[in-house]
Amino acid sequence: MTTTRQSTYTSFLTTTATSTLTYTATSAPATSIQTAPTVFNAESWNVAINGYAYPPSFVTFDTNSSTIYLSGAPSNLITVLDANTHELSSTFAVPGFYAGPILVDPKTNTLLVWADVCNNKPNATAATCNPTDINTTIVEVNGNTNGVIHVFPLNLGNPAVDIGTGTLYETRACPNPHGSVMDPDLPDCGFLVSYDLKSGSLLANISLKAPLADVAVNSRTNMIYLVLGASSSSFELMIMNGTTNKIVSETGLKFVTGPVLQVNPDTNTVFALGANQSSTLVDAIDGTDGRVLYSSVIGSACTVNSNRYYVNPFTNQVYATGSNSTLSTNYFLTIDASTGRLVNMLSTQGYYYEDSTYNPQLEEVYLLLNGQLVALPAQMHQTYVNPALLTESGCFNEPY
Repeated sequence: MTTTRQSTYTSFLTTTATSTLTYTATSAPATSIQTAPTVFNAESWNVAINGYAYPPSFVTFDTNSSTIYLSGAPSNLITVLDANTHELSSTFAVPGFYAGPILVDPKTNTLLVWADVCNNKPNATAATCNPTDINTTIVEVNGNTNGVIHVFPLNLGNPAVDIGTGTLYETRACPNPHGSVMDPDLPDCGFLVSYDLKSGSLLANISLKAPLADVAVNSRTNMIYLVLGASSSSFELMIMNGTTNKIVSETGLKFVTGPVLQVNPDTNTVFALGANQSSTLVDAIDGTDGRVLYSSVIGSACTVNSNRYYVNPFTNQVYATGSNSTLSTNYFLTIDASTGRLVNMLSTQGYYYEDSTYNPQLEEVYLLLNGQLVALPAQMHQTYVNPALLTESGCFNEPY
């Protein structure tokens, strides 16, 4: 049984406390600007990910095998690490020329890998594939053998997976009448497509009569969450019953950028991260009826990457990346998911934040920073909060 652990630290300090962990001097450039405590003062360990022309971009943890997976180099290689020994154990390739984010199903020990392939050209590279022939797919991989089970023919939409029912969902826009490129801005047009993960067969193709910006699923309740709208004037969150495909509720969202969804299945809460004209916001929404529980300002507009944040159901926290264009630095942010309040921020000291995930077995947060995988304890020995550092010049009137 999974036990939910709530965060216990609530201190809001404006000065740096002393860490009891060791700082590795060679982990970060000596000339970096420290405007907040550094991740390298809080780390438990770090591993350099070598052998790639570009560093990996995504990190995922498998509780079934205590394995860490890295992807997005860009290449079609998946890197495998042992979470207990911190050693690189192997690599394997998936079809295509690029492996993106990975979702792990620990019950069946399968991996679902976002991958780019070249239509009718299996050996093509990103450089040799015509851009109009590039297609995003989901590759289902056996975690024991690394063999491919299914390749799902997605169509450049945003996918989500209901592990409980074994269903893959994908958003689709309508064909552009002026060409083959999908156009998300066509009014009154959008579809939700679903596949059976076991057989690979198409289950449904539902017209929602509106452009779809994102999709997420709560596998505990079999509820589907959809962001509808493709312009800065209006976005709404639609809740759909995954069993009946009936719409449960529709809630207006006050964003000018397309919000990205994450779900905490333990609290049945949906999180939407995006921006209005002046601020970056995180909205918490009741996963049953669509009520907005809070709308919290994290920083100024454009300061938090909505595509790279992670909801930790074990600690009920949100991990994200913030930035400051004046100081040219980034921050690893921890947000209390119960209140939406920023409770900690750590400087990445010149390293660019790529992705993060959590290991509940060792209570470690894995942070991917420009080719380094850094492990942080779930409960930090220091907290620092200064939202004023989260600023970007030129973004207040230019939604990203």
